[in-house]
Amino acid sequence: MRAQIDPAAGHVKAAIDAVGADDKFENGLDAKFTVQGPQPSGEKRTLPMRQTAPGRYEADFPLDR
Repeated sequence: MRAQIDPAAGHVKAAIDAVGADDKFENGLDAKFTVQGPQPSGEKRTLPMRQTAPGRYEADFPLDR
């Protein structure tokens, strides 16, 4: 899994390559990305990751702060 912050755009881009035990791409998964803010409130946001290629799931979202 990779997650990068683009400070110029204020976005986070996250990607995961899902590979099974048989070394084949896992397709059609219900992938989600959870972001948790700093404590003590620890606000959580869960976002869907859409499949963009065989076994690849991505999310791109703006940072509120």
